[in-house]
Amino acid sequence: MSITQSRARDVAAHQDAALRCGRALAAHHLNAELAIGAARHIAQARACERDDGAERGRFINCAVSMLHALRAGLDLASGDTMAANLDDLYEYMSAQLCAARNHGGSAPLDEVDDLLNEIRMAWFAVPQHAAARTSGAS
Repeated sequence: MSITQSRARDVAAHQDAALRCGRALAAHHLNAELAIGAARHIAQARACERDDGAERGRFINCAVSMLHALRAGLDLASGDTMAANLDDLYEYMSAQLCAARNHGGSAPLDEVDDLLNEIRMAWFAVPQHAAARTSGAS
């Protein structure tokens, strides 16, 4: 194999790795945005708690839909423990939101909002961690 072919192969491998990394970072960004959207809908539900039960239910349903989207993005087939734990957590948060929608009260909304805040912080830390690893490797 010539040096030119070897370099071309190395360049192609680096481009492939960069593409995979870009997709992973885009997925992390999407997950963070879904968590932000769910938290925003929870805040809106909390704001109309006393005024309009139907509107409150609509906001909660939107938050639940975003949690379902987060769950759908998990790769459970890989056997990854973190994915399984997140799946359980998203399912729990959805159940708490449904309980808040059906029975009222703000405690479940507060709990899910706190959990979402922790998840959002973790999703935002992933790209920073990846960037630190990349800059440390050069």
